[in-house]
Amino acid sequence: MSEQQQSSEAPVAAARRTVLLAWSSRDAETRIRARALAARLSRATPRLDVIEADLPELMGAFSVGQTIASLVGSGAEAAVLARVAGQALEEELRRRRPTLAVALDPTAAAVLRTWRQRALVPAPLVGIADGLHLSSRWYDIDPDRLLVLDEPQAEAAQKLGVERERALVVAVEPAGLPVDGDKHALRDRFGIDSSLPLVLVDCASVGDDTLTDLLFQLSLAVDKCNVLFDTGQSGDETRELLRSRAEIYGVPAQMFGDVPERDELWAACDVVIGRPRALLERRAIAADLAILAYLPEEGEETARSAAYEQRALGRGVTMPTLLSVELEHMVAREALELARRAAARVREGQPVGEALGELASRSDAILAESVRRERERAARPAKPSSDKPEATARAKLGPLESIGPGASPPGREPGLASESLATAARRARAERNLREMRAQEELDRIKREQLGAEALRDYERGDAPSTNTPAQTDKDKAANDAPQPQAAAEPEGRPVGLDPTFKKRSQKVEDELAALKKKMQE
Repeated sequence: MSEQQQSSEAPVAAARRTVLLAWSSRDAETRIRARALAARLSRATPRLDVIEADLPELMGAFSVGQTIASLVGSGAEAAVLARVAGQALEEELRRRRPTLAVALDPTAAAVLRTWRQRALVPAPLVGIADGLHLSSRWYDIDPDRLLVLDEPQAEAAQKLGVERERALVVAVEPAGLPVDGDKHALRDRFGIDSSLPLVLVDCASVGDDTLTDLLFQLSLAVDKCNVLFDTGQSGDETRELLRSRAEIYGVPAQMFGDVPERDELWAACDVVIGRPRALLERRAIAADLAILAYLPEEGEETARSAAYEQRALGRGVTMPTLLSVELEHMVAREALELARRAAARVREGQPVGEALGELASRSDAILAESVRRERERAARPAKPSSDKPEATARAKLGPLESIGPGASPPGREPGLASESLATAARRARAERNLREMRAQEELDRIKREQLGAEALRDYERGDAPSTNTPAQTDKDKAANDAPQPQAAAEPEGRPVGLDPTFKKRSQKVEDELAALKKKMQE
């Protein structure tokens, strides 16, 4: 190779930057997502070298330690991962010196922050939101940059203390190959009737234990939609169960396994039914599918379901008996159009690989900004012992307390930069917003219990499943609470209406709701 060629290639080699990509989840979905992102970064322009930090894999024989620590709390889990995985990766990190540290979840971000404090990874910390629900745990991390999927999520990040300029809107990460052709053309290709909306059931996320109830509910909506079952990630038992139960309940449907046309079959559908999980969410958005979040569990799944409803991307199904009602709403033309628009908005952002490439090129400036923010945080006074984080004790001189403009909080010298005061005010607002978000999550849980109790009451009376909301009128409530006539077909001696414990359970829900509302107003 000539000297001219060597000199022309030297700047290219110097421009190559290294990204550390870390994740803490042990499920296969996260590993697939992480390695797909690493592959895109390695093909980005400018090209990025990637160090994959699969933290559970780096734990090796000590993986049981992560399991035990996770039961204690996310902080204990992060401490164990930082110590053991850090020892396994230390030599490579010191040799390759990452210019950007990227975390796919808050626990991994806490590990990277610990490594930065130990000078093992002196690089800006970037977090990537996993789906449309933003975990409140990002508040404890305070990343240098947080990649979010849309403006509502950027606003949620701001409430958690991440300033708007640090929250960057990116496009949802693809979870499959892009598919050409419209939905009707794809259905014609596979011989599927195009006269009705096409509903897809993701059997892997739904689970065999709820498939029977789901099939019964689908039998009530066979005149509203056609049905496909994706059994590609399920076993032979699932397929046998579908064959027998579909015949019993009279559900004309089709199913497919792990076939090369899987992406095209998803893209041909209008609605997907499944548990609200990150991979299903990304595939649905990529394929323009509305999401029916089926039986979301309390916590993250419930929050994801609420995020779909907020954006008109889908609806939640909290009880099996409500599936046919929610499905009828979701397959309406207006609802499908709103869901397609919502999915298109989430795909509009900057590609993740491109955004990370730009951040890597400005890593020195971002790191300097982070150091300045850390110094401001260290200069803030200790949090006063008060239930309200925004409460601030005032400096006193003898029996007098200084208040108003120019007064200095305790521990702060007069003349300290006003930017620190502004940062402290933002932190106080973020803590208040965090409490409000968690209180709202608890309020939503109690409301769902109330809806479930009303549905149970209707079921025991023999009525159709209730679709009432807590905002129904007093007249409607009085009509629902009125004594119901005993059905002639009921056995003699059977109590009519609610069971004897229902009133106590309903009153408990009402008491919890009133107490939480009072707490939020204080």
